[in-house]
Amino acid sequence: MIAVTKQSRKMPPAAGHTRTLLWRWLVLCIFASVMALSSCFGGDEKLTVLAGSEVRDLEPLLDRIARDPGIRLEFEYVGTLEGADQLMSGQIVDLAWFSHAKYLTLLTAVNNRIRAQEKIMLSPVVMGVKESKARAWGWIDAPDVTWRDIADKAAAGELRFAMPNPASSNSGFSALVGVASALEQTGDALRAEEIDTEALRRFFAGQVLTAGSSGWLADAYVASQDRIDGLINYESVLLQLNQDNLLAEKLYLIYPKEGIITADYPLLLINPDKREQYQKLVDYLRKPEMQREIMDRTLRRPVNLQVETGDRFPNQVLVELPFPNDVHVLDRLIDGYLDQQRRPAKAGIKGPYLAATRQETLLVEDPVGRQEYLAVHMQQAAPPQLEVGRTVVVNPLLHLEKPNDKVEGVGPAQNLVHLGELRLELVAFQCYLAHPSLQEISR
Repeated sequence: MIAVTKQSRKMPPAAGHTRTLLWRWLVLCIFASVMALSSCFGGDEKLTVLAGSEVRDLEPLLDRIARDPGIRLEFEYVGTLEGADQLMSGQIVDLAWFSHAKYLTLLTAVNNRIRAQEKIMLSPVVMGVKESKARAWGWIDAPDVTWRDIADKAAAGELRFAMPNPASSNSGFSALVGVASALEQTGDALRAEEIDTEALRRFFAGQVLTAGSSGWLADAYVASQDRIDGLINYESVLLQLNQDNLLAEKLYLIYPKEGIITADYPLLLINPDKREQYQKLVDYLRKPEMQREIMDRTLRRPVNLQVETGDRFPNQVLVELPFPNDVHVLDRLIDGYLDQQRRPAKAGIKGPYLAATRQETLLVEDPVGRQEYLAVHMQQAAPPQLEVGRTVVVNPLLHLEKPNDKVEGVGPAQNLVHLGELRLELVAFQCYLAHPSLQEISR
């Protein structure tokens, strides 16, 4: 009886074979569906990218890049000098992407890791001057304006400008190299013994505002525009400020006759095992439709000559200055800038509030996120609430609506950080030394 029951439950051979085929067909369908979904919602190839903050505005394109060429990009944002240190130390990364690689290629340890590089977009570092000032000085539609003309106005106290910190910002670094090369006037790559320190001192006599990145500086300029006449930054940043209607008076862009340094945003291949994916990504980014999208979104110039720029950019001939081919020249420029070219800020500060200080730009983590701060070591003529020899830290993006006015909605917890006994000197200045939110943090 039991044997008969077991026999009755056995499946016919044909039915078993059919069931196996059905299962195989179902598995194949599921696999095909998963692959199709993968291609729709993100590529199956991932590339890690060590990048400057300047390319953060390309993030809206990441979904398209993941869908079309099928490559997922994971960014880690760092400053250029910090990025150079990480590459020299052997950090594992597939690609690097900064506004330019001219400095990186001078560092042997970094250059040896760069397996390929391709330019993606362009933006020269130029000066924007308020239109009323440019008109009064005869700089409108004047192709013969030079960096020395700008230095003369700065030295005479007629031109007060903002510029990113060259020790932490690629745009500031490019500006410093460009100005020093132009003032040297030989037309060749700058050499250490040719640096005109007096001309640089005259030029930077007009600098009254700085920040650690081009974006932060743009925000700071908007906040302090009533007391500042101009701004050195990427062309794209200056055009964006004019386009966004954030300025009471638009900036007129000056392309000095001697020339400028252009950021060409090269995509660098670091991991040789990713060459195929790298080339696929480069080819995609340089396609006319992507170049047009990048231009419209970022106001950077395309590298693909098939793309028409229309009237988006000033009709100027761009003269490219030669970049120094010796890293020691660049180190000397930065050291000279930090040690000799800077002076205390004057905007919005009167009398004893003119503190002769050395300061350091740094990044810290605080309750409101990663922000830039200044550590200010008071050396003389300290404000009444501070003593000479004390160190304070303040967020440089604070601004005074009127001279000596208070800042609304900003408390000490948001703008100060305790550094213990750390003594940071050198770099940068700001005009907030007299602000009541400054608090002593160490002796």
